[in-house]
Amino acid sequence: SLVTLLAHELSSFTLPPSSHDEGHVDAAERNKEARLRRWAARDGLRLYKSRARNPDAIDFGGYMLCNAEGTFVVAGASPFEFSLSLDDVEAWLKQE
Repeated sequence: SLVTLLAHELSSFTLPPSSHDEGHVDAAERNKEARLRRWAARDGLRLYKSRARNPDAIDFGGYMLCNAEGTFVVAGASPFEFSLSLDDVEAWLKQE
């Protein structure tokens, strides 16, 4: 019957790999960001993320490390604000 055929077709349906994997990448990135925020805080620093929402913005998705009060930038202000990636933040914290 048509219902059986549709049920069979739907049972084999899976999301494309790229769509399915993106959630895992986002979760891994969120976990890394949280870990680096804690690490920065232990070192008396604060990790800021750019608030840019336009993917074409130069600072989109970038980070900056500031002192705990947020009054001066320690890393990520050159050549533009929020110029660090999470890997850059991790490398910077390791050198300290």
